[in-house]
Amino acid sequence: MTVDSAVYAFVDDFVDEGVAEVVARLAKQGFSAAALAAVYHAARDLLPHNPRRAIAQRDEGACYFAPDDALYRGELRPRLASRPQLSQVAAELVDGGLSWHAWTVYLHNGRLARARPELAVTNAFGDCYRSDLCPSSAEVLDYAIALTTDVARLGPALIVAESLHHAAFSHGAHHERAFVPMSPTADFLLSLCFCAACGSRATDRVDVAALAARVRDVVRDELRDPATTGGTPDRDELTRRCGPGLLDYLVVREATTTALAARCAEAARENGVRFGYIDQTGALKGYATGAPAGASSCADAWRLGIDASAVASAVDEYVALAYAKDVGRVALDVASYARACAGTRLRCVLRHGGPDYTTAAELREKVDVARESGAAAVDFYHYGLMPLSGLDAAATAIGA
Repeated sequence: MTVDSAVYAFVDDFVDEGVAEVVARLAKQGFSAAALAAVYHAARDLLPHNPRRAIAQRDEGACYFAPDDALYRGELRPRLASRPQLSQVAAELVDGGLSWHAWTVYLHNGRLARARPELAVTNAFGDCYRSDLCPSSAEVLDYAIALTTDVARLGPALIVAESLHHAAFSHGAHHERAFVPMSPTADFLLSLCFCAACGSRATDRVDVAALAARVRDVVRDELRDPATTGGTPDRDELTRRCGPGLLDYLVVREATTTALAARCAEAARENGVRFGYIDQTGALKGYATGAPAGASSCADAWRLGIDASAVASAVDEYVALAYAKDVGRVALDVASYARACAGTRLRCVLRHGGPDYTTAAELREKVDVARESGAAAVDFYHYGLMPLSGLDAAATAIGA
C-alpha cells in the first residue's frame, strides 16, 4: 500500500525546473502532496539538481503569496517575496491530482525581530536575539493568528507550522561563533527567554529576577571552565543548579506554547483547514550530524518549551522530525511521539539525503519502521536540497 507522503519544497524548485514537470514527477512517483514554503526564513542553499542556478538566497521572513494586509492589526506583518508564485504552483499541484500543504515559518523571523526587538527572545543577561520572536507576547500571538488565517484562506489541505515554540540558542544568527566549547547546559540556559512578557507570565509562580540571576551564574561557570562541562542536562540536574523556580518557569513556557498552538489551530479550522504542528526537537538533536543521542526527541521536547501531549491534543496533526541515520533511532523517536500524541494523527519527516541517508534499502527500512511505530504519514525533506537519486529511493520506499 502506498504511504501518505508529502515532499517539502520551495516554490522556486518548481518554477526553475518547470512547474508541470515537477508536479508530473511527484505524481508519477506516488507522492500524495507537496509541502510548499509559504513563509520562510533567510538561508543560502546549495541546489544539487536545479537547472538554472547552483545557489539560492532566501529573503529574510519572505512571504511567497500575496498577504491580506487587513488581517494584521499591529506592526508585525509579512513581507512579499521577490517571486511570490505559491498560488500558481499550488493550483498546478491540485490540477495534477496532488494536494498541497502550507509550510509556514512563524517566529523564526529575523526581519520582524530586528524591527521589534522588545518582542524578540531575550536571555537572562538581557541580550536580545534578533532572529526570533518570543511566543509570550500578546502582539506576537495576534500576528501568529493573523498569519494562520491568511495562509488558510489559500486553501491548503494542511498548514504545517514551523517555529511555533520557544527558540533554541544554537540556531538563529547568520554567523554563530563560539571559540570555547559550548556545553549543553549553557546552550539550554542561553535559550531561556526572560523578556518582559515571559517574566509577566511567570511572576505569580516564580521569582523571575532571582531565577535569571542564578541562570547567569551557572552560564558563567560553564563558560569559565568548559573542560568540566558534562553531557545533556535533564530537568532535575538543571533544577539542582538553578533552583526549584526553574521547573515552574519551564511549566509556564510549555503552557505558552500550547496556548499559541491551540489558538492558531482554531484559526485554521475556522477557515476549513487542518492544522499541523512541527516539533523541531528532532532537528535540534540530529540536523547537523544525523546522529541524535540520549533520550528520545519527544522526551527532550521540553527544551523548546513543548509539551508534546498537550500540543497534540490541540492540533489536527503532529509532525515529528526523525533526522537520524540509525533505523533504531527512528523507531525510538516515532514510537515515543506516537505514545505521547495518541489520538492525534502523527506525521514523520525523514531526509532522503544529507547526513541521514546511506542506501535506498535503509531508507525503505526507515519508512517501514516509522509506519510500524505509529506514523500515519511519512514525509520527506527536501526536494530542491537533496539529490534526485534520494527522491527516487523515497518513492520506492513509500511503495510507488
